[in-house]
Order: sequence, then C-alpha cells, then structure tokens
Amino acid sequence: MYIEYVLNFERDGRGMICAMRYYADLLAELLPRTGRWFDQDTSISFGYAPPIVLETVNDVKDFVQIFYSSQELTMSVSAWLDRQHLVNLYVEDRVLSSLRVPLEAESSVRQVIDRHVGNAKRFKRQYCEPLEPTEFDLKARAGEKLVQFDLPTLAKSVGHCYPMANEFGTVSFYYSYMRALVPIKGITVSKSLKKTIRKAKYTVTYDQAFEQVIRGCADRYLTWINEDIIQVYCEAHADGWGHSCEVWVDGELAGGVYGLAVGQVFSGESMFTRVTDMGKVALYHLVNHCRELGFQMFDAQIINDHTHSLGAYEIDMHEYHRMLAHLKDNPTMWSVSRSGLF
Repeated sequence: MYIEYVLNFERDGRGMICAMRYYADLLAELLPRTGRWFDQDTSISFGYAPPIVLETVNDVKDFVQIFYSSQELTMSVSAWLDRQHLVNLYVEDRVLSSLRVPLEAESSVRQVIDRHVGNAKRFKRQYCEPLEPTEFDLKARAGEKLVQFDLPTLAKSVGHCYPMANEFGTVSFYYSYMRALVPIKGITVSKSLKKTIRKAKYTVTYDQAFEQVIRGCADRYLTWINEDIIQVYCEAHADGWGHSCEVWVDGELAGGVYGLAVGQVFSGESMFTRVTDMGKVALYHLVNHCRELGFQMFDAQIINDHTHSLGAYEIDMHEYHRMLAHLKDNPTMWSVSRSGLF
C-alpha cells in the first residue's frame, strides 16, 4: 500500500514549468526527511506525453537543482528535458502531477505537503494498491520507441496506453495516470448544439469512411497521427474493432470521430470538424450509438477543455483498470476481432 498525492494546476498561464517549480520547492524540503524512500517505492510524475518520472534520489536531486524557484531557469532545463526523452514539452492550461510514497512515509511527507498545498488549485490525497505494470505500461512510462508498430501490438496496448507519433515520424507509447471518460448516457449538449441537432441538416453514418475520418483528424498543423498509425488503425477497422462515425453536410464529410472497441469499452481516439459543430455532432451520435450497442464505458483518454465542456470527467488508472477488467471480456457486435486477436 502506498499513498498518492495528486496536484492539479489549472489556468495559471505557466503549465508544466509551474508544476515542476512547485515540486522542486517541495522536494527540496522533503528530501532530507524522506530521501531513503526515493530508491524504493516512490515516484513522481508530470503530465502525459510521455510523463516525466523521477524514481531515485539522484533523479530528485538533479530535478531540484534545475528547477528550484530561487534559481533562474536556464538552458539546463532543455538539456534536462532531452534526458527525459521529451521531443516536445507541451505547456498546457492544465497539468496533473502526482507524488507516490510508501504508506510508512506519510507522517513525514504530509507535514511538508500541507505547508505547500495552498499553491495548488486542486489537491487530492488517496490510498492506492500498487498496480502491476504491464509490458506496455513500462514502455510508455519510459517513452520507449516502438521497434515495430502493428495490429497485434495495438490490440495488446488498448486500455493501457496509446501510440502517438512525433514530428520525426517515430511512434511511441504514452501513458497517463488519469483517464478521461465521457458519460455513456450521453454528452453535455449546449443550447447551440441542441439547436443544431434539432435542425438535423446533416446525415450520420457509421463505418462508411473510416480512413477519411482518421485522415481528417490528422489534417492539422501539429498531429500525432502519421502514416504508420493510419495504416494500423485501418487494419483494426478491417478486423472489426476499429470504428468511425461520419457526419455529412451536402454530401461532403463535415466532421467525424474514430476509435477502438474492446469488450464493452469504446476508446475514442480523435475527432475533427470542417463545418461548425459537426465534430461535436459526431461525438453526440457515436456515444448514443455505443450505448445502444451495449457499451458500458466511453473512454476519451486524456481530458482537455473541449472534452470537459462536453461532460468528460477523470478517474485514476486504478479505478479505470478495475472497470476495464469487468468489461473487456464482454464483447459487443462492434468489439469482435475477425482474426481472433481478442
């Protein structure tokens, strides 16, 4: 048993760097008290893509030396990030970070953290049983590049982590310590979206243009979808567990969503819009369609302002894996692999 302190920084304008400096100040005070635990069952993580993880005393000392708030941030930050295998550092409005320590360290850690808690926008303390990491979790946490990305690899990774490509075309696994879900009862519908749906000046189809949808999602300035990912996801579609929802306006593809189905879990991968609100319309219809097919969970992977406005919420990976264990072996007509992968 260990204790996990989760801190969520929102809309402070500094994102990841703010979280790092906050933790550097906290760890500078914690290290003399709890240093011996950092070489045992302790870890600190920041963000998602991939998460930065500190696991040893030397990791922590190195981190504090770089980011401690009394120092000026210098080019050493870039060098440190390079050593963490981060090609890009995404500084977003919302950064989740967590500190995990063994239960016996709680009294020492809590005194220090309670003095720092006022600096965080949200603070949560929770007790967790350690999760036995899978092969794919370990690859994702290490930011390990995939030697081969193929259909069996994708099938094994679903529910644990997700593949993304960087600007050099390399596909790696990414792991998050929190998981975003969209309510299976339906998304939150704004007044304007409700009006659009009521007018219904569009046509909805399913699985009629899977490759067009994924290419629509990839058609943006910064994208994690490269040709390798398109090819393998199209293979998942042909195998019976990759699905899409298309929205058409005047015969043209105006928006869409695609994802993967495993058991009673549908994992939405990405969406796009070419005509106002048509991506939201696609998600609205897809969630409802999944519910009608017997799905019990709609996984949105990583929360952002857009999905949050549509009703998405977060659960930690412990709860997510407990739910997944109950749902992954109950197939729907959309979650059967024709080749027998699951």
